[in-house]
Amino acid sequence: RLEYAVAAARWWPAYAARFSRGATEVALQLDAFVAQASGEDWKDVRLALATAELVQDTRLPELASLRLSRAQRPPRRGYRPAPEGLDAMFEGFDRFVAALPAPAARTRAAPAELPP
Repeated sequence: RLEYAVAAARWWPAYAARFSRGATEVALQLDAFVAQASGEDWKDVRLALATAELVQDTRLPELASLRLSRAQRPPRRGYRPAPEGLDAMFEGFDRFVAALPAPAARTRAAPAELPP
């Protein structure tokens, strides 16, 4: 068995889709057109062809997963009036704040005057 790459050879893929009479079935076909200018006889030669660029990295990329489901409406944006009774929701907090003692006046003391 002998394997080697030939720089003077090229190939082109040819794709064909054939639909049934009612277009309910489809058959896909892939053919290859091969040309070479190496001067060698290629009769009965077994070929392996690739659509990948052999000079570049051909590892498959890791694709992010996508969630497929029913389309959803975009969120509503814009102004919406406050719901009724919103003031009653904060009455308890307002009573709490009103019952707090008034803050003492702040004075700046020199560091030596601060209590231990």
